[in-house]
Formats: sequence, C-alpha cells, structure tokens
Amino acid sequence: MKRGSKPLSPRSKKRAAETDERAWVREDALHRAGHRCIAVDIVPEVKCWGPLDVDEIKGRGVNPGGHLDPGNVQVLCRGHHDWKHAHPSEASARGLRLESWQTK
Repeated sequence: MKRGSKPLSPRSKKRAAETDERAWVREDALHRAGHRCIAVDIVPEVKCWGPLDVDEIKGRGVNPGGHLDPGNVQVLCRGHHDWKHAHPSEASARGLRLESWQTK
C-alpha cells in the first residue's frame, strides 16, 4: 500500500446508505413468510437446510434497486437458494426466478 493511501472500504457509500432500508425489506419479507422457506412446497425434492436468505426474484443485474423492493424479494433456505442458482430454467418455471423480460 502506498504511503498516505487508505484501504478500500468493505462497502460502498451507496450500499452503506441503503443499510436501514434493506434491513426493513429483509425483516418484512421474513415476517410475511413466517420465518420459513417459501420453496418447501414449490421444490419438494430439495430438503430445506441452512440459514434463511432474503433473495431477489428478479436479480440485481437486471433490476437495479430490486433488493430494496418488498415485492421483489422472497425467503429461501440455503438449500433452495443454491438449487435456484444451479437450475435457473426450472426455477423460472416454478416462479422462483424472473428474467429481465418477464414480469410478475
């Protein structure tokens, strides 16, 4: 590191400013889902395991700011979250994932 330079911040100023709003969106989603994975009946062949994740239905790459939209988040256990990313076409067919051109 050069003399006088500061290390990079672990979070951008933009993300830091969103912290309270994201926390509210997460708590709201968890409350609406009853603190349970919503995919347990949608993908019954996958066993629920791990912590609960608040996941975006339409990803941040195609929907900037979607992580702050209560209508764009869902609660998935780590097992179903991993499954969603490993099987994108099937996750889309089951309503756990939306592509950029799709709407709810």
